[in-house]
Amino acid sequence: MSGRDEYLKNLNEKLKKLDEKLDEWSIKVKEYSGKAKEEAKSKLEQLRKERKDLDSFISKLSSTTNESWKELKGKTEKLYNNLKEKFESYKKNKK
Repeated sequence: MSGRDEYLKNLNEKLKKLDEKLDEWSIKVKEYSGKAKEEAKSKLEQLRKERKDLDSFISKLSSTTNESWKELKGKTEKLYNNLKEKFESYKKNKK
C-alpha cells in the first residue's frame, strides 16, 4: 500500500468516527429546546456542510499527481482538524 493509500485509509477511518459523533450529537440536539436547539441545529448544518466539502477535497486528493500530493495532503489535514475542533467546541459548549 502506498503512502497516499495509507493516508487516505487512515483519514477515512477518522472521518467515519467523526461522522458517528455527529450523528450521536444530532440525536441529542433533538432533546434541546428553544434557542439552544436552534443554535445547535445551525451548527450541525454548518459542520455537515464542511464535512461534505472535505469529501470533495479528499476526492481531489485521491486523484492528484505526485507533485501536488503533499500540498493537498496538508490542506486536507488542516480542513479535517478544523472540522474536528469546531465539532468538539460546539459539543462542549452545548452539553
